[in-house]
Amino acid sequence: MSLTLVDLFAAYLILATFTIVWKNNPFYVSAASFQKGVIGGIGLAGSLVLLYTTLSSAFSAGLFWRIIPLIIAILFFCSFTRYRWLTRYPQVLVTGMGLGIMTGLSLKGQILDNTLLTITQVVKLEPDPVGATLVIVGFITSVFYFTYGVYWRGRRASSLANTLRRIGIFYLAITLGNAWAAHTLSFVSSAMGVLSIIADYLKRALGI
Repeated sequence: MSLTLVDLFAAYLILATFTIVWKNNPFYVSAASFQKGVIGGIGLAGSLVLLYTTLSSAFSAGLFWRIIPLIIAILFFCSFTRYRWLTRYPQVLVTGMGLGIMTGLSLKGQILDNTLLTITQVVKLEPDPVGATLVIVGFITSVFYFTYGVYWRGRRASSLANTLRRIGIFYLAITLGNAWAAHTLSFVSSAMGVLSIIADYLKRALGI
């Protein structure tokens, strides 16, 4: 496999990003700026193409009401003008609809359905009642920690309240640690893939 300029540039971005371990330096700033620029440029170009395609197909089909989302988006740009008060309406509309949809789907898909499935496993003792019980305990203690953790910390809490709060912290630490480890391993795996290509090329070039 031949080494290309893209591979060399990717290796530079990886190594430049790692330099943040020492301090904020020009190499890290260049790599971070390039990443932000690429993501922003690709996102903007993709959005414009999607907008043109959607409006063209909608107008061809006579669905003129689909111009409403475009009007809402245009109103957001009023924040750069003296008519910035117009941005309140799209903000309220988008935020309200987004929170309503997100809350409803999250409650159903992530809480209600999983809670019913877990309770069913505990009641029927299959297929994994022990794991289901641990899930229920983690759910209750985590909710207790977020709801009463700060309140009980400054008061004379009962032994039961302190125990539930500590168990909730334990579950939260496991969850956050697992998520952070998965993210880190994914990043390291991608970096090692690029660096292994460069290492193989250098071995062949040096005859090792």
